[in-house]
Amino acid sequence: MPAVFVLIWSTGFIVAKFGLPYAPPLTFLAVRFFLSIVCFMVWIAAARAVWPQGRAQWLHLSVTGILMHAGYLGGV
Repeated sequence: MPAVFVLIWSTGFIVAKFGLPYAPPLTFLAVRFFLSIVCFMVWIAAARAVWPQGRAQWLHLSVTGILMHAGYLGGV
């Protein structure tokens, strides 16, 4: 999994370099996040991953995701 994460994360900046001249930054991020969701949903279904249980886990994961991705990438 670490190798997959590094591959996905590192290619994001390469794709952004080619995509940003044609779209506003936040629109580009929205499209990128949508495509990521589609890819991960396929992966989740194939792996039969267990979903978080309870509101506390969902809240924790939501805050972590917002801070790591939307906050960081939105600022970049």
